[in-house]
Amino acid sequence: MELSNADKCFLELYLASLQVVSDSSLEMNYDVTDLRFNLIGQSKLNSYGNRVTRDVLATFRQEAKLDFYRKKAIEQQRVIKILAVNRLPDVGTMMIAINWRPIYNPQTRNMVALLCFSHNLEVFNIVDILRRFYQTDNFVSPRPIDLSLTEREKQVVFFFVLNLDSQEIAAILTKIENKTISKNSINHMFSQQLFPKFGVFNRKSLYNKLIHCGYSRLMPINVLDEKIVFEITDYIEFD
Repeated sequence: MELSNADKCFLELYLASLQVVSDSSLEMNYDVTDLRFNLIGQSKLNSYGNRVTRDVLATFRQEAKLDFYRKKAIEQQRVIKILAVNRLPDVGTMMIAINWRPIYNPQTRNMVALLCFSHNLEVFNIVDILRRFYQTDNFVSPRPIDLSLTEREKQVVFFFVLNLDSQEIAAILTKIENKTISKNSINHMFSQQLFPKFGVFNRKSLYNKLIHCGYSRLMPINVLDEKIVFEITDYIEFD
């Protein structure tokens, strides 16, 4: 679809203004594509964080899912948000929030391009943050205490804090490791390993201890696939 002269003039001004804002903001990371997904504007690599985010995004360029969400933003003419997770050799696990926003010319009301904002995800468990705030009036969440947990224990703790039971945890670990992990082995880990380490006698007490000790912040790298992409557009709704 060819843009009208009015839409072309608007888009040129929009890109110039966006570049001015980007140049004055070190962590702003964006790109703009036309409606055929050709790149027509991009932020400068003016900070380390900006470079890392761009590197992570580059690993997803060929992912079919990203094309699907880009097309969805244009076809449905609305903001689409996704979460992308990947591991880089020298950086570690990175979680990137990506927003695609259609750009409209307010005079003609035509869609003229697609704006993509991306940034490192800095808040993982918003529900836990709000719970801590209302219970203690304190935003500070402690770092997980070092109890020298094994890799398997870290995995089980992670999924347990997500309110999954032994059967669900076993099924997920079976899928991740491509070998059978039984419900009984997870139950054994709770009773014989985790309960003694945290000084508790049941799962309710363990859950409370884990939250109190900051384990809601723990994300073991071995619970993530090499690449994860999923939509979070309507993840939180305010009513």
